[in-house]
Amino acid sequence: MKESLFDTMADDSGVVDFSRTSGTSKAKELRKLKSLLYKVAEEECNNLFKSEEIYDIATSNGIPGTMVEELIESLNSVDQCLLKKPQRTWQLTGTSTVRPSQAPIGSARGRGSRY
Repeated sequence: MKESLFDTMADDSGVVDFSRTSGTSKAKELRKLKSLLYKVAEEECNNLFKSEEIYDIATSNGIPGTMVEELIESLNSVDQCLLKKPQRTWQLTGTSTVRPSQAPIGSARGRGSRY
């Protein structure tokens, strides 16, 4: 088994790269962020998020900050569950919590609350 693992992790020149084994996959982090956003939207009865709020939600739940922007873009372009709105605001689709009159987070949700 060790030999197979070594063969898998070694490149053509025989250099072993274990850096990938310590991180988590983008797909896993994408599912995690998506789930967190739906949970917060349901709890707060608001499906609008500022980019900064998404960053706060993600990082406070163990998602590396360096991945957040890429994950937001993937949720927008691939999953199409985040729609880009003006002023760095995103609308989460597929929720039953649409309240058009409710403001995005800065005013309705307190920073550092339950994320």
